[in-house]
Amino acid sequence: MTARPNVAALRSEIEKALDEIIFNEEGMRFQGLAVVLARQRWGSELVASERKNDWGLDAHASASASPDGIGKGLACSITADLSKIVDDAKKVKAHFQDVRVLFFARPQKVSNPKKADWAQTIQKDFGYELNVMSREDIITSLMEPRNADRCRSTLSLDVTPDPTTSGLVVTIREAPRADAATWTARTPEPLIDLVAMPIDATGVESSRTYDLPALHDALLKCARLVLEGPAGRGKTTVPYVPLSHPFVERLIGTIRRECVDRMLFWTAADLEMKLLDFQRYYNSHRTHAGLEGRTPEPSTDAGSARPSVGKYGWRPHCRGLYQTPIAA
Repeated sequence: MTARPNVAALRSEIEKALDEIIFNEEGMRFQGLAVVLARQRWGSELVASERKNDWGLDAHASASASPDGIGKGLACSITADLSKIVDDAKKVKAHFQDVRVLFFARPQKVSNPKKADWAQTIQKDFGYELNVMSREDIITSLMEPRNADRCRSTLSLDVTPDPTTSGLVVTIREAPRADAATWTARTPEPLIDLVAMPIDATGVESSRTYDLPALHDALLKCARLVLEGPAGRGKTTVPYVPLSHPFVERLIGTIRRECVDRMLFWTAADLEMKLLDFQRYYNSHRTHAGLEGRTPEPSTDAGSARPSVGKYGWRPHCRGLYQTPIAA
């Protein structure tokens, strides 16, 4: 495995890659990179636009989706100056009525005096607050360990991820903070009365309870909590089938005990994949007492040999969490 280059070498490689994007006029390539960096900087609520007929924005965060209730937009260009920003601002004014903040990204240098002049013009003519992400800002962001994969995939740099877990820890801690901020901005008061109790490292519930401000602080600190609502409120059910409550709650409990509480999940995609693995195991391989030891789905191994006591092997499920016997 190639070692991660030192800071000076990495910076030089990133600058060369940006110059290559400019020289080859690879605007779409830079757009993808800029959207990712903008989401890191200004919020994951920024949603990338389609590559054509974007009405002046390469990414948009609606006011309803933003924790602060302010609409935002991102425009990108590899060589453009103020005239490009003005053209994009005109389109934004015509099509995005909720936008109040405009971000502009470009891989070339923009001095602070020039940024101030651009911001003043955009504020005067359109009423938008302008924030410019220029070359130095982009390079500094790409040098962060969490963007090593971005350097490899988008800039084709031979950079290996940070071997330590520091970047992963930062990502995990940022996720609940963002969710907590969004939740409190959209729902300043709980829709139902909640009682929150902390859980210690061994999974034991504490007798302490949290009020709403304390709950918010606990979420920011990534605390493990149990939330309880009054009976009959906030329960998951199937529409038009009120008697489904006990069945749904039993299934949720099974998934928690046998899957979620026994695994680590790093991203939403990782969680989805592991839940799909458990679904296949639950329906096709896990025996059920209520079905007299059968599985919910008919076995696909009906024609194969059955394992015997003296000759059998093991088939792993759920990344090795469970195993079932098979004929050797």
